[in-house]
Amino acid sequence: MTKPQHIVFAKPQHHYQSYDDFWALVTAAQFPVVRLPEVDLSTETTYVFTPWNGEVADLLPQMHEKNGGKRRARVIWWNLERDLADASDEDRVARLDKIIRPAGDADHAPLVDEIWVSDRAYAALDDRFRHVILGGHPGFADLRSVLFRRPQWLATLYAYVWGRRQMIVDDLTRHGISLSPNAWTFEDRAAVLSGSRLMVNTHQYDAARTIAPIRFAVAASYGMGLVSEPIDDPFPLIRNEHYAECATEDLGRYLADFSGGAPAALATAPALYDLLVDEYRFDREVRQAVGG
Repeated sequence: MTKPQHIVFAKPQHHYQSYDDFWALVTAAQFPVVRLPEVDLSTETTYVFTPWNGEVADLLPQMHEKNGGKRRARVIWWNLERDLADASDEDRVARLDKIIRPAGDADHAPLVDEIWVSDRAYAALDDRFRHVILGGHPGFADLRSVLFRRPQWLATLYAYVWGRRQMIVDDLTRHGISLSPNAWTFEDRAAVLSGSRLMVNTHQYDAARTIAPIRFAVAASYGMGLVSEPIDDPFPLIRNEHYAECATEDLGRYLADFSGGAPAALATAPALYDLLVDEYRFDREVRQAVGG
């Protein structure tokens, strides 16, 4: 019989607003959470952390040194960024080596045992990436917000708007689309998510046509319809079943013609919920990935 894994999530001390929903999913799934300095590599514990930042880069090598380069703990970095998606193969390998090996020493064991990514196309870029689906959770959203949704806006981008996203927002506005305001606090987020009919997924970079794992899990958990710019590999989502896809230049017209196209996106909401909140529920996927 396989010994149960003690899974603990390690959270940076620095507050990253873009990861608030990830940590809310961890809490909803009832996994224990510690701050990074509390990680003890001498214990038989599986630690999962995200994101990689200067705090991790400083502390992990120190922890390894403290344990003589050996550890009983298993360390997993859940890499939810896509900053290496458009790098060359050589550059990507070099940057990953620099991140996960202490002082770049190839003779030492990597600082992490596994690197999880939640976009299958991104996972295919490096043998060290393991594809793990980031699912939603029924305890993430206030059930009353889901059951008694009173939409104030047609759509929310639910993302930091700058660069190419600003151009998309400008186009949506020209087409008369009612967009939610920014949501920087949990109170604002709950209001935006329960008050919007659709979530619109826009890519941060032109070359990274990847899924947005956290955003998709949030949309599913709130029972929202999902519209996205083209995605190279949406797995486990299926186009026109779990979400609607639209060319970037057509998003404004698509959403403006709500009587024609956009209801297709609304119709995908139940299937998206069933997929990410039921079939690939956050805590079950984590435990299966750790156990596997």
